[in-house]
Amino acid sequence: MGERWKEWDYQFWSNIGPVEIFRFGCASALWLFLGVWIGGTLHSLSIILITLAIFLVYPLVATKWKPIYQIHRAILGNKNLPINPAPPMEKIKVNEPRWRRPWYAYLPGIWFLLVNLLLLYLILRSR
Repeated sequence: MGERWKEWDYQFWSNIGPVEIFRFGCASALWLFLGVWIGGTLHSLSIILITLAIFLVYPLVATKWKPIYQIHRAILGNKNLPINPAPPMEKIKVNEPRWRRPWYAYLPGIWFLLVNLLLLYLILRSR
């Protein structure tokens, strides 16, 4: 991991305490309650599913995308959190030599493709 990312991670997690966790839990519960309540009063399953999808995706995006991170920082209410979201993690480069496969290495794949096409043909022809 990069040095910038380690510094950001340390600053973020060292400023998360019980108060922030409680505030985030209350905001999450309120979000789910409002989504289920609005979806239930409008008899709309799609509103409930969208609310649930946002609830599940939010933790994955909250520390990486700036607009959502600003909302997350406001929910937590801690001014000591980093101002900007997490820097992108540096990709690990692995230099493995690539070798060509021999021609017969592709035969099992071609065989299974032909068998599947034959089965698909037989199924479609029987209808």
